Amino acid sequence: MLIHTTNGVYEVREADRRYRRLPDLPTGLPDSWRGFERMTPIRTGAPVVFFVSRSEHGRVLHFDVVRTSPVTHVLADSA
Repeated sequence: MLIHTTNGVYEVREADRRYRRLPDLPTGLPDSWRGFERMTPIRTGAPVVFFVSRSEHGRVLHFDVVRTSPVTHVLADSA
């Protein structure tokens, strides 16, 4: 699916738990795919938050948190 935000477009593969930010210009290359542990529900007007596992120490997981700008609209997969 494609998530359009006020500052960019994100491609998300929920089944694979992967996302990437797409370029603003047609000549640019998209960011690399990043895996995520979970993401917040997608709601128009609210940001999406991705929780990316950074490291594990014993029973403690450390996450990077990626927060998008507010969602403007979503294009679901056509398949």
